[in-house]
Amino acid sequence: MKSNGGKVNWEAVCKPKAKGGLGLPNLEISNRAAVLRYIWDLHTDNTDRIWLNWCRIHLIKGKNLWSLKIPHSYSWSWRKILQLRHQARHFIKHLIGDGNDTSFWLDNWSSGGPLCLRFSPSILSSSGIHEHTKVSHFIGNNSWSFPPHLSLAIPELLSLQQPVPFRKDKLIWLVSPSGSFSLKYTIFHLSHHGPAVHPENEIYHMVGCSRQTPNS
Repeated sequence: MKSNGGKVNWEAVCKPKAKGGLGLPNLEISNRAAVLRYIWDLHTDNTDRIWLNWCRIHLIKGKNLWSLKIPHSYSWSWRKILQLRHQARHFIKHLIGDGNDTSFWLDNWSSGGPLCLRFSPSILSSSGIHEHTKVSHFIGNNSWSFPPHLSLAIPELLSLQQPVPFRKDKLIWLVSPSGSFSLKYTIFHLSHHGPAVHPENEIYHMVGCSRQTPNS
């Protein structure tokens, strides 16, 4: 005779005890946060870690991670990393210094998020810009130098913070008060669907992204 176990509402039992749950960790969310860490490392870790270097040489091959297609012939783990890029790219913010390490079209650097997600590619072709053109292409004499027709097509370019050409671009993880990747804060954000970013007017001062913080 078959015995049927009782069904468990995992969403309910993984809630904090203060909210009526059992406080159990949500393994799906924890795993997703761990995968997001790999994407952060691929963008920021310049050490000689064997796995990161192997991925850059054999999988990314000098291309921009955001523009890679998801190949069916590659491993499940690499495909999983690529599948979560849509979430990671909203967590990674480029603060512009000299603009040499930031893609104008693909990276998240402007006030409204990645331009490629919000504007037609026809803007590139009409402007003679390649999708891998760096932000530095539009910096001259320590300030922005956008062609008039490009500023007309993308009005937010007129209200950007001025670049800081004497330093390199800086990447920050938007759901972490420190600006560096934090597994704890990432899990907290994914679990609570809290604000995804530092308030725009506070990013350059690197203050906390939310007044609500996870318990230590």
